[in-house]
Amino acid sequence: MRILYANKYYYLKGGCERVLFTEMELMRSRGHEVAVFASRHPQNQPSEFQEFFSEEENYFQAPFLHKAKAAVKIVYSLETLRKFGEVLDAFKPDLVHAHNVYAQLSTAVLDAAKKRGIPAVLTAHDYKLVCPSYMMLDHGKICEKCIGGHYFHCLLTGCHKENRVASAVYMAESYFNAWFKKYDSVKKFICPSAFIRSKLAHRFEESLLTVLSNPADLSAYNPKFQDEGYYLFTGRLSKEKGVFALIEAFKDLGLPLKIAGTGPLEGECHKLAEGAPNIQLAGYLTGPDLEALYQGAHACVVPSEWYENGPMSVIEALGYAKPVIAARIGGIPELLRDGESGYLFNPFELSDFKAKVRQLDQLPAADYADLCRKAREWALAQFSPERHYEGLVRIYQEALSKS
Repeated sequence: MRILYANKYYYLKGGCERVLFTEMELMRSRGHEVAVFASRHPQNQPSEFQEFFSEEENYFQAPFLHKAKAAVKIVYSLETLRKFGEVLDAFKPDLVHAHNVYAQLSTAVLDAAKKRGIPAVLTAHDYKLVCPSYMMLDHGKICEKCIGGHYFHCLLTGCHKENRVASAVYMAESYFNAWFKKYDSVKKFICPSAFIRSKLAHRFEESLLTVLSNPADLSAYNPKFQDEGYYLFTGRLSKEKGVFALIEAFKDLGLPLKIAGTGPLEGECHKLAEGAPNIQLAGYLTGPDLEALYQGAHACVVPSEWYENGPMSVIEALGYAKPVIAARIGGIPELLRDGESGYLFNPFELSDFKAKVRQLDQLPAADYADLCRKAREWALAQFSPERHYEGLVRIYQEALSKS
């Protein structure tokens, strides 16, 4: 097969890009031909078609006089329509696989493929297909007002980055794609969790929605079963990740906590943790430094306060044989078995979170070791690249058969 992937970015910006790179390598290593289309960025990996990439647009950083142009491109990019079409003509793929194309590339990639009779599949890494702001949050609180196509709520609440004008732009994008049926050419939507599939089913036929967990080559992870006793949070320091509740809980628990990551609330997190010597903010870490942090952890904590889809922080922790204490929200419960590879707690209930931490902390050594072993075994079987490859090829073949 020849597959052309499309994504906003072609560097390791986040979980979406990690899935993209993994999938491309999986297909390439098994004899398939792959190429990619993205927007231009100085951190991009080299690509044979990089000269065709669209210019990057950032509405929030654009000069005032440039914002109108950026807003139009968010809704629909004629530049992408032309340049992606040129790549399609040059590469001649059997299939297009779109990942996060919103706000940079736009649904123009789907139109370009449709014009040439090339089938497309799309991975839903977030809730953009039913929520203009993509996170189903209204000023930090769960919101499903737009899910039935009532996108005007985005403007009324000003929920996208708490900016009314930006919310209007993203509302317009959602209505444009709905009114002009821009997703009708997608043969299959890949859902990393059954939870997100249930939300997308409000808009698309269930036969078009297929659940396929994100892949992770956890066999390369090197677990250590002698931990240093601390609990670990890795991720973005933002409200929806539950970082304030996390710090408050561990100030009360008195147990050692290490926080690895950066984000808009980093300064406030440092202030909140003042006077709590058991809490350490390690900043942004990657590579061997992050691995060492995972290896030394007693358990990992994921106190999310939004509909997480398939967070890699859970999968990676299990790969390092670390039990996970996580909120029972979104797709998280599908990533671990409560009581066997970690514990789930009721979201927004600090008392339940602290109770689960205490429960794990008081486990006898033999039971804790069993929990660690089962955590890794579950993850190795559930998220293996081989299993993802088989599912991905099956989806591709179904899409091709419908074309």
